[in-house]
Amino acid sequence: MHPKAKYLIVIPVFLLSLYAPLTAHAVYPVHDSKVYQEVVLQVKKVTEQINTIRQQIELQKQHLYDISWGKVAPMLDQIKSSRADYDKLRSSMNGILSGEKDVEDAFKDTFYDWNSMDVSKESYGSMKSRLQQDRYQLQKLDKETIELINHKQKELDESNQRVEHYKEMLKDAHGDKDIGQIKSLISGEMVYSQNLTSDIASLRAKLEVVHNEVKKQEEEAAQKMNEKVGDDFTKASDELQSMEDKQQLSSSYHSKFEDLADERGWI
Repeated sequence: MHPKAKYLIVIPVFLLSLYAPLTAHAVYPVHDSKVYQEVVLQVKKVTEQINTIRQQIELQKQHLYDISWGKVAPMLDQIKSSRADYDKLRSSMNGILSGEKDVEDAFKDTFYDWNSMDVSKESYGSMKSRLQQDRYQLQKLDKETIELINHKQKELDESNQRVEHYKEMLKDAHGDKDIGQIKSLISGEMVYSQNLTSDIASLRAKLEVVHNEVKKQEEEAAQKMNEKVGDDFTKASDELQSMEDKQQLSSSYHSKFEDLADERGWI
């Protein structure tokens, strides 16, 4: 082929290769308002769906929200501490109150059993001493019971304060879980308060029973002491009669009676 013919073939091909991209760029998109409206509607719909999903997620977070235990823990520790203090106080007291022994056994350990007393083996003075000891034990029991009641009353006041605090927390609660937990704490405190009220009533009732029992004991003590006086007087009379038989009545008779009376604790 003639060299010029080659050039004639290459040049048109080269020109076509340059023209091809130019013709491609010469095609412009058609502007359609309906298409734009559909696109806007689609974008708006997707945006609404995203917002809805966000709201649902936020609601789920609120339902799963957990109350701040940093606020609750100190109040629960207060209950634990108060109970420990009460148990320590109670354990240091009389067996009737401490619960370490059966109430009946503890009562017998605290107060003298006047019913089983043999007056012939006792002196009037020792009987008076035991009666005074019983009265002292009753006074001590009164004091200890008041201490326990006061402690329980303090716990009750603290419980009422915690309930009010929980009610304030309920106002700022987020979600079902949070509200449920706080309501559960309030319910627990209400039960705890009822138990404290029952404990106070029980202590007062127990003290009343003890007072009634001690009153019976004092009546028995009075009978025993009268019995002792009668027994001693009979013995003293027998001794004086024996002296009268042995010696003639004189001024020493009165002196001897005083000695006998003083010996038996009558005067």
